[in-house]
Order: sequence, then C-alpha cells, then structure tokens
Amino acid sequence: MHLQVRIDIQRRRQFIQIATFGVLLIVHQHHTGQADPDDHRLRVFYPRRPKAHRITEHMDRHLIVVSDVIEPEVEHVLSAGLSAFNDQMTGINDRQSLAVTVRNPDTHQVLGGITGRTSLGLLFLDLFYLPESLRGSGLGSRLLNAYEEEGRRRGCRSAVLYTLSFQAPQFYEKHGWQRFGEVPCDPPGTSRVFMSKAL
Repeated sequence: MHLQVRIDIQRRRQFIQIATFGVLLIVHQHHTGQADPDDHRLRVFYPRRPKAHRITEHMDRHLIVVSDVIEPEVEHVLSAGLSAFNDQMTGINDRQSLAVTVRNPDTHQVLGGITGRTSLGLLFLDLFYLPESLRGSGLGSRLLNAYEEEGRRRGCRSAVLYTLSFQAPQFYEKHGWQRFGEVPCDPPGTSRVFMSKAL
C-alpha cells in the first residue's frame, strides 16, 4: 500500500519531513533524472524505510532512528553527556587520549603504534598495530612498555584491552597481561579475548 501526496518541494532535497495524521515521517526521495520538473509527487511506501535512517519507534513525538553512519553530532552529544555525568558522579575529570607511535626517521611518517586513553585510574589500550616488516624485532615490546609506563605516570593502577584470538593474546600474556573473559565470535573457533594488567 502507498500514500501519494502532492507538495511543493525542492527537487534536490534528499530527505523531506511530512506531518501526516499527527505522525512525523522521514521520506527518502529517489531521483531518476527523468522526472517532470513540474511534477512534485512523492510516493510514500510502508513499511519500507531508507537504509541509512530507519525509524524503529515513535512515541510522544520522539524518534528512534537506526543508522549505519555515526554523525559527528551524535558522537559529540553522547560523549559530552556521558562525560558530564561521570564528572558529576566522581568529581574527577582526568580523561586523556594516549598515542605511542613509531615513525620513519626521515619522513616522520607513522608506521605503527598504540592508541587508547586513560580515565579514572585505568589505562585503555584500544588499537595496536605494527606492519609485518617491523614485527619480531622487539619493537612491539618497546612500544607496549612505553605505553604502560605513560599510564603509570598518569596515575593508572590497571590496564585493560580486548583482542582477537588470532591476533596477539600470547604476546600480551608474555608481558604480564591476564585473560579475564572470552566471547565467541565469527568465524567459528574465533573469540574476543578480554585482558587486564596491574600496573
């Protein structure tokens, strides 16, 4: 079933909001390049929704929208709101980003390294990558030691990370990290490995 409405719109607008029967709908306009410029008809199909902005619920004129794109505004609102709540509850605002990188000595191009953050006495290791040509030389251990040392300098007492079972859990265990959880994932036989270390 579809509802056909005639409205005056700009042809290049991608999303048009229409108030129909007291419900706010988000409608995606498809352009074929063959439409009559004087014909501004839109066909609204139910229940199909655009992939990028799919409405899953409508209550009290609040929309719940599922998207495969995280907009900067979304990131800012969630991060700022949660940070403010944490600051209010703890009275502490010590969150800092942390990066330890290895670079080409001539060009200063980043070749690999570790990124993460520190917050509330915890050192978070989010990403750790070295190209294959730099592995096995002890460089990874030096990077990890430098990362942990900076965490200690910032007052962190523990460190946490998660890795995949086919990545490097044994490497971390060699440096004193311990597994505290494991969650199976794809492909079969693979798992997410959660690890921690007292600093």
